[in-house]
Amino acid sequence: GSWKKFLKAHWNTLFSMDYATIDTLFGKRLYLLLIMQLHARKIVACKLTQYPCREFVRQQIIDFSEEFPKSYLIHDNDSQFTSINYFDYGINGVTTCVASHNMNVYIERFIGTIRREALDNFLVISEKQVKNIIENYVRYYNNQRPHQGLNRIPENPILEKTGRINK
Repeated sequence: GSWKKFLKAHWNTLFSMDYATIDTLFGKRLYLLLIMQLHARKIVACKLTQYPCREFVRQQIIDFSEEFPKSYLIHDNDSQFTSINYFDYGINGVTTCVASHNMNVYIERFIGTIRREALDNFLVISEKQVKNIIENYVRYYNNQRPHQGLNRIPENPILEKTGRINK
């Protein structure tokens, strides 16, 4: 019905946003704000902070809106997300229903993927280490990782699975 028509007309302008939490070995909690372009499954923004306040989110929205004006940004009911007037920045904020993770499924899936494929393989000690892991993984995810929902085709050639390690 009308939802399918909306998706077809706006698929290239749909984005998803959410936070992932990352705890270090020493009990420090970090927050990773992610924004994904849905039609390409591409992470277009990922910012790490210790303080996930409204102003932090607002600045990321400003940066996002400059690159992707007239977009739809799907987000959950976190107060940092719902207290922002997205129209002020030329984009449409779309709030999901409370406790409905399946309404923001692509970004939720990515959070699970980055945990399983990257973060769970390290003893996380510092913010610098987390930033390095995330930057490298997002680069890999956006450019080389096969995406099943996109016919397993990344933008760049897939890296070889075998090779020689030089001493």
